[in-house]
Amino acid sequence: MISNRLELSLERLKSSDWNRFERLSSAFLADEFDDIRTVASASGDGGRDAELFSPSPEPTVVIQYSVSEDWRKKINATVRRLKETIPGALVLVYMSSWPIGADADSLKKNLRKNHGLSLDIRDRSWLLDRVSQSMAKQTAAEELARIIVDPYLSVAGVGPHVQAELSTPEAIAAVTFLGLQWQDETRDKGLTKLTFEALVRAALVDTSSENLVSRNIVHERVQQMLHGHPSQQVITLVDSALARLAKRIVKHWQKEDEFCLSHDEIQRLNQFRTESALAEGHLLSAIKKICTEYLQQRSISQLHEPEVTRVLRLCADAVLFERSQAFALAAQTGTIETLADADFTSTILSEVGRAALPKIPGADWVAVLRNGVRVMLMSEDPSIQSHLRSLADSYTLLAFLRQTPDVQKAVEKMFSHGMLWLDATVALPLIADTLVLDDGKKGRFSRMIDAAREAGLKLYVTPGIVEEIERHMNRALVCSRTPNGQWEGSIPYLLERYVGAGRSLASFSQWLTNFRGESRPLQDLEEYLRSEFDIVLRSLDSEHASSPEELALHYKSFGTIGISDAGRAMGHRWMRWLSQVSCVTISSVMQVSFK
Repeated sequence: MISNRLELSLERLKSSDWNRFERLSSAFLADEFDDIRTVASASGDGGRDAELFSPSPEPTVVIQYSVSEDWRKKINATVRRLKETIPGALVLVYMSSWPIGADADSLKKNLRKNHGLSLDIRDRSWLLDRVSQSMAKQTAAEELARIIVDPYLSVAGVGPHVQAELSTPEAIAAVTFLGLQWQDETRDKGLTKLTFEALVRAALVDTSSENLVSRNIVHERVQQMLHGHPSQQVITLVDSALARLAKRIVKHWQKEDEFCLSHDEIQRLNQFRTESALAEGHLLSAIKKICTEYLQQRSISQLHEPEVTRVLRLCADAVLFERSQAFALAAQTGTIETLADADFTSTILSEVGRAALPKIPGADWVAVLRNGVRVMLMSEDPSIQSHLRSLADSYTLLAFLRQTPDVQKAVEKMFSHGMLWLDATVALPLIADTLVLDDGKKGRFSRMIDAAREAGLKLYVTPGIVEEIERHMNRALVCSRTPNGQWEGSIPYLLERYVGAGRSLASFSQWLTNFRGESRPLQDLEEYLRSEFDIVLRSLDSEHASSPEELALHYKSFGTIGISDAGRAMGHRWMRWLSQVSCVTISSVMQVSFK
């Protein structure tokens, strides 16, 4: 927790906060050097902020604290100043709030060669790695966080890019808690229970033991987020959520019938806010890179990069918000197939109309932003994927709530008559999930399959997938018997999971007999999948024959669409075709929990 708070503090430091960074740096160094002396003063510091005691007339180790983003320029200026004021300096310790890392290697080499000066850079990563080493460091970091981070997180939620419709404190709180609830829950609860517990938490966001609110106020606050729904239905669901949460999340004063969030829940919320703020910073860095590359390719001045980055961030958020609303409406009205033909150009046009983008010959900003949004949504950058996925989940849950309070029923209606063909990227993790059964738990994939079955979905695998599973097991078995260091290629998935669970290689072959024998392995695997998960063997030949040509070609190439392929296909017409032939992949289940 303290590491995240320090990281967010360092990210949000401004040039005017130099003195606060100096105090933080001094605390970190004082814990390491007993003889450090701060020399900064209003009359001038001679090019350094601190020094280590030296019996010689002038110090040989000098220290510079800086929050300057242009650290290279700052270091060179410091070196020039030291040549005049402390020419005998041997080491310059440069403390920076920015991430520098290996980017300074060439500068270090140059300073050693041309100035005889060793440069010791201690940047943001250095500070984060050491913040937990002593109480003095933690205290200094927490003091900075109270000044920099706490005011920033004091609002109902961290979401400066949410749409105007979600800009009220109540809506921002709802989005924040839906994201927190979706991230932390095991998904064993029904969606209706999960979402209403998030709304109750949002209604109690500003409460404490000194600031209680009555049950009626909680009712009113939740009803304000869900306009148009029957009051009694909302009240019943809120009361049920309060009863469940009162066990550990919410404190209930029964005599007065008043409530507040528990201290632990407030701490958990603050941690989630901090992580969300950090993720937003990483996301903006990734978006900035996309925009910078685009402007360079088209010889457009980089002076426009900040505005293009800002607008692209807003466009991505607007598209996620609009798609979540459309998805919830389509699910409620039974018109899912219309989503495949939707475009988000009009959504981008609205953002362009509010932006301050320059008029440049040859620059089609609508096309630029549309392509930028596509790049972001298809990006494999973890900072983009995780943050946008979390935001999309929150928006979608809120959109479903605005359509109907009974989110569970709406989702079950959408999938209750579906037929799912699973591929090996789902079947193999199901088999690996059995490794956790000794703990009395079920793995994530097993829980999803259980939820899919209870929602009324029918699950199938093709003969080719069963063969692929059996071949994978054989390859894993060969790998387990290969002498150490002689195996070429990656470790097969099942063997990697088996060893990762703390099992011995010597017993791997015996473990595989739980799923198939030597005489008829394919039939054994088919029987195992059917008996354990109700996954039935069925060919796709009939669906293949009745599918449009483009989809038929895709089936011929891939057999079934795997998780990654289905994710990429979400925005394409394939989804409409798949819905027409009642053939979808488990990727749909991956996106929505049924229980």
